[in-house]
Formats: sequence, structure tokens, C-alpha cells
Amino acid sequence: MPKKKGQKSGSNNNNNNNNVNNTVKKSKKSKKAKANPNNGKNGGGNNGGNGGGKRNNLNLTPLPEIIEIMRLQQEINIKNFGSSELTYNGSDRLVFIVYKEPFKNIWKKIVRKNYFWNQNDARNFVSSALVTADSRTGHEIEELVEELGNPEGGLKRLKEVMNFLSMSCDAGLNDSVLSFQFVILPLLGLLTRTAITECILETYVHAIFTAVYANLDSFINRNVMKMLETLVQRNSVKDNQVSMEELLSRDRYSFIPYSLGTFFLVIVRLLTEILRRIREASVNKTMHKIVCDLQRLKTIYQQSIQSIGPQQFSDPLINNLETREYFFMILEKDMESMNKMLDTSNEKNSNSNSYLRSRELSSKFDIIKSFDLPGELSKVGVRHDNDYVKIRNISLLPTRGEILCNRQPFLPSPVFGTPHFLPYGAARLLDTQFRLLREDMLNPIRGGISNFIKALSKDQPSTEFKNIQQEGGRFTYDGGITDNGDLQVYTYVQFINITCDRRKGLAYTMRFTFPKIRGAKDEFERKEYWEKSKRLLTGNLVALLLPSKRFENNYSIYFGIVTSRDEKILAKYDDRADIDISFVDPSIYSIALNEISNYDRITDQSLEKRFLVESTSIYLEAYYHILKTLQTTNPSSLPFEKYFAPNLKGNRDIKVETP
Repeated sequence: MPKKKGQKSGSNNNNNNNNVNNTVKKSKKSKKAKANPNNGKNGGGNNGGNGGGKRNNLNLTPLPEIIEIMRLQQEINIKNFGSSELTYNGSDRLVFIVYKEPFKNIWKKIVRKNYFWNQNDARNFVSSALVTADSRTGHEIEELVEELGNPEGGLKRLKEVMNFLSMSCDAGLNDSVLSFQFVILPLLGLLTRTAITECILETYVHAIFTAVYANLDSFINRNVMKMLETLVQRNSVKDNQVSMEELLSRDRYSFIPYSLGTFFLVIVRLLTEILRRIREASVNKTMHKIVCDLQRLKTIYQQSIQSIGPQQFSDPLINNLETREYFFMILEKDMESMNKMLDTSNEKNSNSNSYLRSRELSSKFDIIKSFDLPGELSKVGVRHDNDYVKIRNISLLPTRGEILCNRQPFLPSPVFGTPHFLPYGAARLLDTQFRLLREDMLNPIRGGISNFIKALSKDQPSTEFKNIQQEGGRFTYDGGITDNGDLQVYTYVQFINITCDRRKGLAYTMRFTFPKIRGAKDEFERKEYWEKSKRLLTGNLVALLLPSKRFENNYSIYFGIVTSRDEKILAKYDDRADIDISFVDPSIYSIALNEISNYDRITDQSLEKRFLVESTSIYLEAYYHILKTLQTTNPSSLPFEKYFAPNLKGNRDIKVETP
């Protein structure tokens, strides 16, 4: 049985860290050993021979300390392989450094070196970065992620390592060759650290994995997988050119792998992270080949490991049957999740050329004549500029074409047996729920805006509508029957400022005529009104309607979100109010800039046909995050998939296991 949750990992195990620190302190008393990332910098050859430099004055690690480091690494490795925390994502329980603090910030110095790295530089950088990544959160990890994602800094160095001239399982101490066991494996472990994969600095994290994906063939396929096959054939992780003791004597901060299983699990989790982040990776032929090779090598390794006898430095998968079964259960589960991501994409890929299979499936339904598929699957073509087959391509905010489109949107039914272009499963469930929820949000403002524009085009509008055009107010249509489509209209709208926020980006300060409010005679009462009002709340969806200069009664529509709402500013004047809005369409910038530049030339006549409208019945924030999650969730990683989206295939009897 796997052990209960205890210490977090080898890299985060406080008790083990204390043991290491105590050992280190004892060693320092007998012989001081200064942390020096440049040990071997000028030599670096195999046993000092191939680097061409001198190895005089090296601060070698004392033998008792080497023995203690090796003992702790083995002990932590065995403990982690049997821990329930091995099921967690990432490499935190697989790749770790036991001797930490003196080495924590060395990576900052190494990354700034102005020459090409050698093996020693790369190993020390990765080891130091691993120690920093153990911080999980905070300034230190954000600083590391920013550097790794910096095109002129860490990202450039990362590409250097991936494109290093030579990689070997027997690199020894040769500075011109990267060790697969002691440099590349820790690097893959660094990339899959949860502190990095779950970091909030998404732009930098994405840049890191994009760089890895760009080198998928040259780095992963041609080098990493080749080295893994070599180790599988040997049934050993040993470097034939350097012993563990010799490596630790030169570099006490090195990670020493004791099991080939570590390589498999780290590589699988790296590939899974790439598939999760980069959508096109799921249909990449090289990715499919890598996964295929990984499955083949895993089968060979699993079969051969049973015939290996006990070793001096024990692999927990060799000497402990219970640990071995537990580890391969986790590995197979992770590989199954990875394969699901590929299988789903393969199915999509096979349909992507012309969606013939989707059309064939759809033709089986009797009501196909009234069932209009989305996007290019539709027999009469796409509806508008936001009509897509894949929900990930749909803008959460509507577009002008979508709002004014006369055709009905594609709204699949969640009822079993109703037509859909996707087979039963998680992808179909996510697609259906996304489209229905988005329509629930969009329908009121679609009806309101389309009817408001129709009213503007009438030659003889009603007196009530004329008042709305001049003073603003509540716009209703269909005699007030469809009250969920009502709009709040603000008139004489103009741009007065542009601001830039680090988190929210560009925001435009809009000025509009203050709506008439009964009982609000002074600034205090106006402020009290806005504090109680639900109008123009932060996060509300609004639309700016600007008249066309070329065509009469033709309006451009720009959708935006209220970014900030200051009641004091809203209530300051009795005839006007200001609000900050962030617009989706970048073309609005030139319009706003031109208007602000010519502020003195703006007249009431030039503003009389400009309107800012918001729906009175929807609150965007209540929908946005749910829609975003439905849109970005990978179908293969949907929790409780077999219950939420069972693959029926003619069998409706679903066995629900007891909790």
C-alpha cells in the first residue's frame, strides 16, 4: 500500500532538510567547503582531461558528506516512490536537491554570463533553479519564471541547452557534452515543477513551453528519446565515465537519479503539459511518434525490470514489488491521460479536412433539415464573424455581425438522442454547455440592440423614443413584453481620456449625458443614487454605437467592459458623468485618439447620434469565468468524465461505483 501523505517531497521535506543541514554543518567544522558554481569551469574534461584546463585549487566535497548526501537522496527517493503524493502533477517528488541554501540564488549569476555555457554551467544553473522552484510561490519563483521566459535572458539560455552540440548517457565531467542523467533530466524536472506550471505569470510560462515545443523534434525526439532508449537497453542509469561519488565530490548540488522510472514519469508529465498548453501539439506527427516510442520503451522497461537483481544503490522499483506495482499504476494512468489528449485530437484531426464524418453523422437524424450546424459545417455557410465549429475560437463577447445576424445561432440540446456534430463524450458536453450558457447571456442584449437600431432607422419615431435619443433612459420593445431585452441608453457619448493599467490594459474614459433622476438635486444625492444603482457596475457589458459617416442609419458597434466605477466622479456634475471602459476591438483606439486630440472641436451636434447602451438584465461577471473554463477545459481532463459524459454507444446502463 502507498504511504499516507506526509512530508511534501524530497525537495520540500523539512525533516530531511534538517538532516542535510546538520550534516553540512558537521562537515564544515572539519573542513570548510565553499559553494562555488564554477568548480571545474576551466577544466571540465573527463577526469580533468578533455576540458583542456586546470583543476587546481578545487574545493572537493569531503567523503563523509558525499556518503551522507547519497544516503539522503536514496532515502527520500524510496519514500517518495511509495508516497500518495507521487500522484500529484509535476516533478516535485521526482527530482530534488538535498543540499540547498548556499546554492539558492546562484542561477542569477550563471544566466548573466556572456559566453556559451558548458556542462558545468548548465548543471549548476538547473540545480540552483530547482532549489528556487521549491519556494512554490512568492517573489523568488516569479523572478525565476520571468527570467526563464525572457527572450534575451533565461529563454535564450534554455534554447542553448536544448540545442547543445552533444548529449550523452556517458558524458562524465566533459564540459563539451551534456549529461542526460545529471543535466537534461533535472532540466525536464525544472520545467515540470508545479511552481512553474502553476505560476500566475502565464505569459512567461507560455513562452517557456512554446520554446520547448519549437524544439520538439530536435530536442525531445532526436535526443531525449534516443538517450532514454539507451538507458532502457542497459537497464541502468549509470554514467560509465563518472561515478556518483566523483560527481558529488566535484558538485555536491547535483541530483543523482536512482531509478529509470523517474525518467519515464518526468517525460510523460512534460509532454502532458505541452499538450495541455499548446493545442496544435495534439495533432503534431512528431508528438505522436514520441508518445508511441515512449509506450514501447515503457513496456520493455517494465518487463525487463523484473529480471534485474538487487543493486548496491537500490532502485526502489527493483527491490520492492509493492512500490513497483504502485509506481507503474501511476505511470500508466498518466500515460492514459496523455493518450486521451492525443486520441481526442486525432479524432478532430481526421474530421478537420472537410468534416465529412460530422456531416455523415448529422445526416442520420430525421430532423437534420431544421438543424443548422455551426461555422463551416453549415450547409449555407457561416452565419457571421464569430460563428465557429470549435468553441475555443469563439469570442466570449459578441461582435457586430453576431448581434445583427438574422439567422438563429447553433444551440444544441442537452437531451439524449438529439443531433450534434460531436459524438457522445466530454467534448460534446463542454460544447453544449458553453453554447447554451453563452446564449443565455447574449440573447437579451442581442434583442435589445437590434431593435434599438431598427427604431433609430424609422422615419417617424415615437415621442417616447425621441426623448430617449435626447436624454437617455430605458428602452423597451415589443410593448414591454420582452423585458429581459431592455436597454439602458446613455446619450452624447465622447472619449475624453485613455489610461493604461498593468492588469487591465487600455481603458477609455467615456463622458455621457447624466440621466434624469427624480429626487437627485445635488452632488450628495447623485452619489447616493449611484451607490445604490446597478447601472454601469464594474464588469458590466456595454456597447458603444457610433453612426457611420458613409451610410445613414448604419451603426458601428464596439463592445466593452466597465473597468472601474467611481461614484464620486459619476456624481460630480449634474449634466454629465464619466466612466472607464475597456473595449475588445483594437480599432477603437485610433477613433478615441483622434477625438481626444480634437477635443475643442467637438460639438453637441456631432455627438447627438452616439449612444452607450447596457442590458438591464445581465451581469457579465456572473457568466464570464464559467464560460472561460468551459472553453479552455481539455475534454480528456474533465473530472468525473464517465459520470458527466459517458460514452454510451448503445448501452445506457452506467455502473456507479460506491464512494
